[in-house]
Order: sequence, then structure tokens, then C-alpha cells
Amino acid sequence: MEKRILGRTGLQVGVIGLGVEHLRAEQRNMSEVFDLAVSAGADYVDLVYNDPTGIHRDEWEAITPALQRHRDRLTLAAHWGFVYHEPIDHCRKCFELVLDRVGNDYVEIAVLTMVDSNSLWEGWAQESMAILRDYQKEGRVGFVGVQLAGDVGQEGIAGTLVSVLSPPNGQGGGRVTLAELNDGLADIRSVVDLQDPQPMTAG
Repeated sequence: MEKRILGRTGLQVGVIGLGVEHLRAEQRNMSEVFDLAVSAGADYVDLVYNDPTGIHRDEWEAITPALQRHRDRLTLAAHWGFVYHEPIDHCRKCFELVLDRVGNDYVEIAVLTMVDSNSLWEGWAQESMAILRDYQKEGRVGFVGVQLAGDVGQEGIAGTLVSVLSPPNGQGGGRVTLAELNDGLADIRSVVDLQDPQPMTAG
């Protein structure tokens, strides 16, 4: 599979990745999906399940064996928080569990989930990023990504330590120019479409 650089991480990933949100939570199913994906060269995995002992318990029980079996061939994006922007302590607890489940106590990318307002970016997200920087210093997180939603300005985010930016789906604020991508502010989903020189909408 063709490889491309993801954002400003320097990581090379296949142009087709694997999202796991809607996979059936059964070990056999997860194993077959991962076997097919990895054999085809898909090595970027978006681990949207952020709570291994709570709302995503069944999913993690199903996915962990396949994930650990293929770990050395995968680039993992683990989510910090879910759509409800849980308290920081809860996010940290869940993230620690995710690091334990992946098999080597490390993820290439930690993704702040659904940052949908400037106030959220200036509050919860900044506090979260400070903690994730500590994870980076400890060698447990490679890079930080942000998944945007709603009307959040991207300009201020571009100058931060964020290495991967995922703009909102189907919104004007989610349009990404090739120049922005070349500057390293890459949309996870738009990586597959870098040949298009025109502005493009994520999704």
C-alpha cells in the first residue's frame, strides 16, 4: 500500500487506515478484520474506544488480542476523552488502561476527542495537553492530535504542539488546503487525498 507522512509527525502510514468504532465486538470478528487490514497494508488504527472498563468494556475485550498480536506493525491513535469531555481525572484513568491494553504501554498518537468550541479548546483541551506532554516526556505517547467539531478556529491550533489535526466533517471550517497539509497540519482522513490541489472537505 502507498505510504504518506501523517501531519508533522514524520510517521509514514498507509493511505487507508482502520477505524474500529462500528466493528462487531467479538474476538473472532476483530481478529479477522485486523488480519485482513494488516495484510493489505493498513497500519493506522483509530482506537475510538476510550474507556476499557466502562462503556467500551466489551469492545476492548474483543479487540485486545488482535491489537497486541499485530502491535509491532501498527500506528495507533488513542482517544483522550470521549464526546462528553469527561473530567480530566477520568480521562487519565481511561488512558492509562488503554496504554496497558495495547501491549507495550505506548501509542503513537493521543487524540483529544471532539473539541467543539473555543472555550473547550482554551480550558479542557489545554489542561489535557499539559498532561499529554508529560506522557510524551515519559516516552508513552509519541504525538498529540486534535479532532475538531463545530466552529473552532484552526489558526491558533496550528502554532501549538499539535501534530495531527482532524477538522470537522462536512463543515466549512473543515476545509483543508494543500498548502496547510504541506505545512504539516494534516487531517487524518484527508491524507488519502493529497493529490487534489484544490481545497477539500474532510470525510
